[in-house]
Amino acid sequence: MTENAESFMIDFLTEDLQSATVEIVSYFTDSFGNSSRIDYGTGHETNFAAWLYCLALLGVIKEEDYQAAVARVFVKYLELMRKLQLVYCLEPAGSHGVWGLDDYHFLPFIFGSAQLIDHKYMKPKSIHNDDILENFSNEYLYLSCIAFVKKVKKGVLAEHSPMLDDISGVPNWNKVNSGMLKMYKAEVLDKVPIMQHFLFGWLIKCFLVTRMTVKIQAIYADTFSFKLSRFFDITLSMSFAAAILSVDGKSVKYGQGT
Repeated sequence: MTENAESFMIDFLTEDLQSATVEIVSYFTDSFGNSSRIDYGTGHETNFAAWLYCLALLGVIKEEDYQAAVARVFVKYLELMRKLQLVYCLEPAGSHGVWGLDDYHFLPFIFGSAQLIDHKYMKPKSIHNDDILENFSNEYLYLSCIAFVKKVKKGVLAEHSPMLDDISGVPNWNKVNSGMLKMYKAEVLDKVPIMQHFLFGWLIKCFLVTRMTVKIQAIYADTFSFKLSRFFDITLSMSFAAAILSVDGKSVKYGQGT
């Protein structure tokens, strides 16, 4: 994959954009884990989102493509990484153990909690209902994340994932989502052990590292197909974006973006 990554980029970049290959190829290859340590974590996941962000800056991902950027591309990436984690027993990089959300991922919880904002019936405490998880985890990314955690970890949720259990007591998804964004900044983007490996260039500039504020504009979702009105519009300490999503209350199975 690493050997073919550059030619893969050149295939879909126009000639005038091919000079960006040297920068974006690193985000892409670093998003699948470390080949030496055989590990994977939120830093690698952040690289994949940075790759998508760069493609948006270059105009490769246009506004009409925003819906599929998360619903199709990111979700497929998530599915692939989960398979690699299980098959190759990848070591969690930077995991907080029982005090983390997931041993490997963070962004799906941001996207997933945003999807459920204003949902009439699905509440944070719904994650404790096994029937809901079984019937709706293919429609709602947050429920899919919970179902996956329960699949790979044995025992009671409150014991192996107390953070997720505590979050289920939050009254609404708005508060869950805003809390996730704050946690992502604090536990991923502001952590030197994670971001020390992050590369900068002319697309994502290093001077933003000194700016310890986050200004995250909304990424809106039309159902769970994620129709994005803005794609990672940011000012951020590590020059990269988490995203606020909102939904209109409808539901479409994730992975069905246009």
